Amino acid sequence: EISTIFWTILKLMLVVLAYKVYELIYVPWSKRRRALKYPNSYVAPTFVPLLGEIAVVLKNEKENKFRLYHVIENAMTYKNIDINFTQTGNITFYKLCSIKALNAITKFVPEKIDRNDHKDMFLDVVTPNSIMIIPSNQNWDVRRKTVMKTIGINFASQYIQLTIETVDEWIKNVNLDKDLDLSFEVSLIDFNIISKIMFGTDIDKMEKCKYINPYDHSVQELSFKDVYINQIK
Repeated sequence: EISTIFWTILKLMLVVLAYKVYELIYVPWSKRRRALKYPNSYVAPTFVPLLGEIAVVLKNEKENKFRLYHVIENAMTYKNIDINFTQTGNITFYKLCSIKALNAITKFVPEKIDRNDHKDMFLDVVTPNSIMIIPSNQNWDVRRKTVMKTIGINFASQYIQLTIETVDEWIKNVNLDKDLDLSFEVSLIDFNIISKIMFGTDIDKMEKCKYINPYDHSVQELSFKDVYINQIK
């Protein structure tokens, strides 16, 4: 029985080893072979398994050169390159080097993206049908622009007083007799400020809604703020 178990484990190890050789050596090598067919793509002159471009970076350091000195050399030497093909481990990078390549890639981007890729994820659980995941329309665009403006200093300066009041309110209610999770408290302050900016200072009067707990599927009537707190704890 011991010999059977030993040979079984050995076979499994060989299978894993074969897969790793396939993943880390054969796949990058085959991608490199395909890239060599295109005259408008730059491919490193030698194939270095696992290290890839890191080997060139180490060589530059050894010669007391800037780490990415080879990128400068390539840009000066090869004038008609659209894509710089590089590899590190089993990761392949296609770096755009020309306006022509950028325009070609841009054509693949849909003009209108109207999908809900956040289903059952954090955003959808905390803020269902919120600004980040609702379908695109004119109203959505107005809200998006408002949020982006809020990031700007000039626009955000009008909320300095609101920010001070929110922090003062937190100071009055905080319990200093117990340990505080500073990261949690700062997140809570951020939420209070941003939610008041977006929904008004009377957001606390918002009616409670039924939320389904994603873990035990229990149903609770919670405020928007309480749901957020439960998610970040």
